[in-house]
Amino acid sequence: DDWSAKQALLWNSSIIDTSLNGAYADCNGDGFVDTIDLAAINQNYLLTTGGAVRPDSTQFGTPNSPPLYFPFAPDTIFENTTVVLDLHLGSAQLPVDSFYGIAFTIEFDTTMISRGSWAALATSSFTPAFNTELTFIKELYDSARVDIAYSLTPNSGTISSVTSDSSILALSFIIEDNLIGIAQVDSVLDLRFSNITLIDGSGNLQGTNAIDLSVPLKVIDTSVGINELEAKLQVYPNPAQDQLHINGINNIDKVEVTDLTGAIVLSQLTTNDSATQTLNTQTLSNGIYVLHIQTHKGTIRKKILIAR
Repeated sequence: DDWSAKQALLWNSSIIDTSLNGAYADCNGDGFVDTIDLAAINQNYLLTTGGAVRPDSTQFGTPNSPPLYFPFAPDTIFENTTVVLDLHLGSAQLPVDSFYGIAFTIEFDTTMISRGSWAALATSSFTPAFNTELTFIKELYDSARVDIAYSLTPNSGTISSVTSDSSILALSFIIEDNLIGIAQVDSVLDLRFSNITLIDGSGNLQGTNAIDLSVPLKVIDTSVGINELEAKLQVYPNPAQDQLHINGINNIDKVEVTDLTGAIVLSQLTTNDSATQTLNTQTLSNGIYVLHIQTHKGTIRKKILIAR
């Protein structure tokens, strides 16, 4: 059906500490602002009924503004592995006194990072002070960027004054399967911030001192010593539903499945020398995972998809 505009019914309340009516944040018109609204945002992201997308206002900070940064980064990356980085906002010296939400873009090198592998998990120390928060992530791989937002909802209650000097989000991605010829020993992993919008507890734009990540890396080819085993390996079906079969390799010590944040969601010790192992994947939700097959020659990693 053709899309047609409909008049939104305005609420009797405004978004906290702003003059904007709460209805403007209610994307599906059900009278609430919650995780369901993220589906509408995701489906219609950057789409308009005509004309260009109006960018949000961005407040550029100074060196004395609260920093947005990754305090720790790996000095070595392995092919087909998950990298998890804690994103910090503010510091003990330059705190964020009150917080409502933040949105930003990370530009990245698509030759190193796998398509569809970006994920974000809220880890904020803000969370206990609030009733509701939303985390949104949209990977625009062909544009070499990922857009991320983390905020409260208009119906989440009174905002407490908070100070941040710890992680607000755990961001993760998967390194490409094969970096040979792309990444060398002297390669650099670059993550660049842009389009930052930080809103404080009074609804005002706040400046941030965004510190890009640029880390010289030692690239390790995980296939060294296990090429022969990997050539024999069969993992099927992929996409999988309730079972995943691993065939072609004897003497598998252990099989693990991790999500995109690196957390182990499934683990199985092998009890025989059979060349076929079967994993029960019924407990896994739809999505992308990493299969880790531990052998006496090393660990083989494969991306798998659960789709029902």
